[in-house]
Amino acid sequence: MKRKLTYLIPIFFIVFCYCKYSTEQDETASNVSYTSYDGYSYKGEKSLSDTTFFYYTTTKEDFDSLFFFIYDHNPAPRIPEKEFLANRVISIVKYGNDYYELEVENMNILNGTLHIKYKAILEAENMSWTAAIPIIVTVDTVFEQICFYENNEKIYEIII
Repeated sequence: MKRKLTYLIPIFFIVFCYCKYSTEQDETASNVSYTSYDGYSYKGEKSLSDTTFFYYTTTKEDFDSLFFFIYDHNPAPRIPEKEFLANRVISIVKYGNDYYELEVENMNILNGTLHIKYKAILEAENMSWTAAIPIIVTVDTVFEQICFYENNEKIYEIII
């Protein structure tokens, strides 16, 4: 009797592995809609070297401690007060003597993690002044963690 059942063990193992693999493959990321805002300048933390800062804020006071709106000839709309009540504000700041063009490529969520993929294109190096280039977005999605990908490379993570 023992001999007859032993051939079933490899079959159960194969079925178990297949089921586990197929459920992992079924999980797909959902795209997240977001609103991007321009017209803000960075006044937060400074650094002596080129660096990138990542921020997650849910209050206007926190946001205002990091950024200010540039009024002079600026047609861009400000972030409305209601955005801070209903949404989360996420920002990325490239700071230093290099000037970058920044653009969000994709934003999606998988298993409670918000994945933000953005493109950073170096436009000018070793400038005589310090640049602080921000990306500011608002999202209405609930998440537990944020992963940032610059040029398809994971570079930072915030656990909330």
